[in-house]
Amino acid sequence: MDGRPVVSEGTDVDGAFADLALSLREYAKDWDDRLERAPNHADNWALVQLIKL
Repeated sequence: MDGRPVVSEGTDVDGAFADLALSLREYAKDWDDRLERAPNHADNWALVQLIKL
Protein backbone atom coordinates (compact mmCIF):
# COMPACT_ATOMS: atom_id res chain seq x y z
CA MET A 1 0.00 0.00 0.00
CA ASP A 2 2.82 2.29 -0.92
CA GLY A 3 1.79 5.93 -0.94
CA ARG A 4 -1.31 5.44 1.22
CA PRO A 5 -1.79 7.26 4.54
CA VAL A 6 -1.75 4.13 6.72
CA VAL A 7 0.94 2.04 8.36
CA SER A 8 0.97 -1.37 9.96
CA GLU A 9 3.37 -3.57 11.82
CA GLY A 10 3.34 -6.93 13.51
CA THR A 11 5.56 -9.69 14.79
CA ASP A 12 4.39 -11.92 11.91
CA VAL A 13 2.41 -11.59 8.68
CA ASP A 14 -0.93 -12.30 10.37
CA GLY A 15 -0.25 -9.63 12.97
CA ALA A 16 0.74 -7.11 10.30
CA PHE A 17 -2.44 -7.81 8.31
CA ALA A 18 -4.58 -7.46 11.43
CA ASP A 19 -2.90 -4.14 12.22
CA LEU A 20 -3.37 -3.00 8.61
CA ALA A 21 -7.10 -3.80 8.78
CA LEU A 22 -7.40 -1.77 11.98
CA SER A 23 -5.43 1.14 10.49
CA LEU A 24 -7.62 1.15 7.39
CA ARG A 25 -10.82 1.18 9.46
CA GLU A 26 -9.51 4.06 11.54
CA TYR A 27 -8.52 5.97 8.42
CA ALA A 28 -11.99 5.50 6.90
CA LYS A 29 -13.58 6.84 10.09
CA ASP A 30 -11.22 9.83 10.13
CA TRP A 31 -11.89 10.38 6.43
CA ASP A 32 -15.63 10.57 7.11
CA ASP A 33 -15.12 12.85 10.11
CA ARG A 34 -12.73 15.38 8.58
CA LEU A 35 -10.30 14.17 5.91
CA GLU A 36 -12.72 14.10 2.96
CA ARG A 37 -12.46 17.90 2.84
CA ALA A 38 -8.65 17.87 2.86
CA PRO A 39 -7.20 18.28 -0.66
CA ASN A 40 -4.33 15.87 0.00
CA HIS A 41 -6.78 13.08 0.91
CA ALA A 42 -9.34 13.58 -1.89
CA ASP A 43 -7.78 10.87 -4.07
CA ASN A 44 -8.44 8.26 -1.35
CA TRP A 45 -12.22 8.30 -1.86
CA ALA A 46 -12.23 4.90 -3.62
CA LEU A 47 -10.04 3.32 -0.92
CA VAL A 48 -12.44 4.54 1.78
CA GLN A 49 -15.43 3.15 -0.12
CA LEU A 50 -13.69 -0.22 -0.44
CA ILE A 51 -12.93 -0.27 3.29
CA LYS A 52 -16.56 0.49 4.10
CA LEU A 53 -17.72 -2.51 2.10
